[in-house]
Amino acid sequence: KPCFFRPLDDFHYSFLQYVQTMDIEKPQSHFEDKVSTDIKCFHPHLKEKHNAKSEFKCEPYDTLPSMFLLTDYSRQIGVDLQNNVIHGYLNPYAYEVNHISYPEDEDKMPATIVPVKPLEDSPYEIVDTKERMMEIIALLQKEPIISFDIREHTVRTYLGLICMIMIGTDSCDYLFDTIALHDHIWNLNAVFTNEKITKVFGGDELQLLSLQRDFAIYVVNLFSIPQCSKVLSLERDDMQWLLKKYCGVELSMLGSRADWRVRPLDRVFVADARAQVHFMRYVCEVMKKECLEKSPLNLNLIHDVLARSNELCLFSYEKPLYSYEMGRWLIPKMGLVLTAEQRALFLALTCWRDIVGRIDDESPEFVLPITLLLRIVFDAEGVLDGAAWFGRMMSRQHPYVQKEKEALVELVRRVAAVK
Repeated sequence: KPCFFRPLDDFHYSFLQYVQTMDIEKPQSHFEDKVSTDIKCFHPHLKEKHNAKSEFKCEPYDTLPSMFLLTDYSRQIGVDLQNNVIHGYLNPYAYEVNHISYPEDEDKMPATIVPVKPLEDSPYEIVDTKERMMEIIALLQKEPIISFDIREHTVRTYLGLICMIMIGTDSCDYLFDTIALHDHIWNLNAVFTNEKITKVFGGDELQLLSLQRDFAIYVVNLFSIPQCSKVLSLERDDMQWLLKKYCGVELSMLGSRADWRVRPLDRVFVADARAQVHFMRYVCEVMKKECLEKSPLNLNLIHDVLARSNELCLFSYEKPLYSYEMGRWLIPKMGLVLTAEQRALFLALTCWRDIVGRIDDESPEFVLPITLLLRIVFDAEGVLDGAAWFGRMMSRQHPYVQKEKEALVELVRRVAAVK
């Protein structure tokens, strides 16, 4: 069994280097419902629009670059201002998010804030069958507030793969095995789009977009803890810092280096998966209280938090696009100073690894790590030696580099031949 950590004591772990070459069959190869890695526009794959207030329509639009549009309500109409493109579809729940009817106590002072029980004293359940999942969905529909989080794998897949969805309630923490339930987990959309249930979340919009990508799960009535931190002008907005501040809990989280595809889940993986959702609702109640105490006269800072949270819900997932020239943004970001020849080789290699990643459903970083890519760029002449150079420069085995050595040498040779 692969091991990603070395125990120091009961609660702290020193995590070893992530083994990227683990011989695990890709779970996504068995999924019936999966997103293509091609460059065609992404369209929502909603099987049913739960809690609908408007009809769902998805017409096949093209992505139009360089559109000039006003910023008002931009995300409602599918505009990505950061990348200056208009999306190929409207967020299916844009109408519901913008016409939400909040529960009466959403912006009120909590009547009582009950201290949360320690993790080890609270029940949890791993859900890996459709029958049990549907039973729990019925229970969750009765909850006034839930917390949620996800664990995603991004190395042996091009787009990313959600391996676990965690939902916390006052009575139990539920860990949904989204690998076992991949083709059925979309039913959770009934819970996530129920405006009567407050969804407390400690992540960012990228995780919400991952839910849209993999399962067509959208969120209505979100309370974003990081956005609340910004409204309160706190020092930091990450959950690890907030849990220490409000709950006195120090977490040693596995993070992105752990392989969440591995089954069965080790007890440390289970504890890590539960940690945030277990304490998140308590943190939410305390922060709501702070918002009300710091609100100016005739204003309610909770309204600001909810408005910011709605903005996150209005984002729409788009598949990453890539072209030869798009690698340019990496050069200044990485602080690289390149000659014209080095720049051409850098762009060619980044484009090559993206194409190979799409075809084989691997992350570009797994196909050709950026550290090795830069070695090739700065020692192009040496690369032409072929296998001898790769043997000297590679400290550990890279499956794709080993397999594609000849292709890389030929790519370097062709770029060098262009004057």
